[in-house]
Amino acid sequence: MNMIESTVAMIKTLPEADLIKVQKFTKKLILKNEDRLIDDAVGEFLPKKSAENIYHDLEISRQQIENGQYKEAGIVIAEMRSRYGL
Repeated sequence: MNMIESTVAMIKTLPEADLIKVQKFTKKLILKNEDRLIDDAVGEFLPKKSAENIYHDLEISRQQIENGQYKEAGIVIAEMRSRYGL
């Protein structure tokens, strides 16, 4: 009997109250793992940045704000809602 079969066999013997506890615990594990999987997936598409690159990007952002090259977040969200019918 492999591990999955043996686990399923044990779970089948549990009373309903314990099955609910197992289900809740399993959901917690899945959600915990999901965050890591999302981080890993994002890391595949976005290159890692050094602290120096992050500070450089922040400086560019500050300059853009000083030059008025930005939009308020509420306006951007409203435009996205309108564009995508949300």
